[in-house]
Amino acid sequence: MKERKLSDLDLDRLFDNESDYGRKCRFGEITDELIQRAEALMGYRIPASYRELLEYRNGGSISDKLSESWLSVIYGISEDPSAFNGLENMYDNWKNGWEYPDIGIPFGETASAGHDMYYMDFRVTDESGEPRIVRIDNEFGNEVYFVADDLHDFLRMILADEKPEEKLLDPGQPVATDPVRPKTTVQMGRPMIILLAVIDVLLVLLLLITWSIPAARIVIGIMILLLTPCILYFRKKSQP
Repeated sequence: MKERKLSDLDLDRLFDNESDYGRKCRFGEITDELIQRAEALMGYRIPASYRELLEYRNGGSISDKLSESWLSVIYGISEDPSAFNGLENMYDNWKNGWEYPDIGIPFGETASAGHDMYYMDFRVTDESGEPRIVRIDNEFGNEVYFVADDLHDFLRMILADEKPEEKLLDPGQPVATDPVRPKTTVQMGRPMIILLAVIDVLLVLLLLITWSIPAARIVIGIMILLLTPCILYFRKKSQP
């Protein structure tokens, strides 16, 4: 596959560089620390294309000369994780406040001021890890619409001032890939299952040894009963 760079696009035309609002949507220089902090909070790895865009310009409002799409703001990462229009704050807002589905990174705000959003949908990625771009309509039950194969194609359409041809996706389609969650209960669950299983075996052995002691038998039996749902819980969480 031919590698494409966002530098192939005329990004100078993408952003509003004049208005006060445009300046408020732009943050300082992007760093590895900011990237890693945002990834840890969201549980999604920022793809190479998005990072390239953030290195070019760390967030900003879209030029009013590009009006065919709903896109109004692309989020950057602020040194203050709670900053308005910062990626981390807005990720938390859309997920927990507005109850958008957790399928990826909400990178693009729309002219509807939150009633629909552009997402990097990590349920489908290409061989280089680039997620497809979708629009989620929060007003209509979080319907998901396919917009572009990746960020490069999406920005190409925006700069061409094209209206994206969207396609409604099946909301029940399975997750095709989940390559980007470095800290999940899947990774924590398996070691915990092993530890609890060892404890369970030791308790059973202790129960056999102290069977003739009624008080000990009752206490150990209760501990085994309490341990069983914990094992079942972590077994469920460890399933990908």
